[in-house]
Amino acid sequence: MALMDCVPLSAAGLARDANVTSVGLSLDCASPEFIAALHDAGLEVLLYTVNDPRLIDYAIQLGADGVISDYPERIPKIWPN
Repeated sequence: MALMDCVPLSAAGLARDANVTSVGLSLDCASPEFIAALHDAGLEVLLYTVNDPRLIDYAIQLGADGVISDYPERIPKIWPN
């Protein structure tokens, strides 16, 4: 997994060069377009650290594949993708 605090010029290229299958992305840097570009590159996208239930819902709306949270019981058992 590659962790990204911000949007590099070519996130998918960076992840491919690192030979990863998933990207841990800061919620602050997430956008539907950025997540879609990572998905188009065949990468799974997990947002971190998402603890507020409203932000977990927002992560779902953004199209993330999941979240990393200090409170896993707040995450839906079935992620709607």
